[in-house]
Amino acid sequence: MRHRFLILAQRQAGVVPRILGVLHARGLELEALRVAPLARAGAPPLAMLTLVTAGEPAAIERVAQKIRQQVRVQHVAYWPQTRKEN
Repeated sequence: MRHRFLILAQRQAGVVPRILGVLHARGLELEALRVAPLARAGAPPLAMLTLVTAGEPAAIERVAQKIRQQVRVQHVAYWPQTRKEN
């Protein structure tokens, strides 16, 4: 089943490769990736990552937990992707 992740992370060198490394370590392939900067007055710069991968729900939950543990992120959310979403 395909899942979509939304991740808010600090905009630092190496954050995206670390997130992709977590996916790779769990044997999941990246199907889509979008990265956009978020500018907020008086706050550290963040990046919003949206990625799509396919896997069993248990594997997806483990990936979300590992991303929270290993990468400096502010928020990680994921949900099953329906056929209507692109």
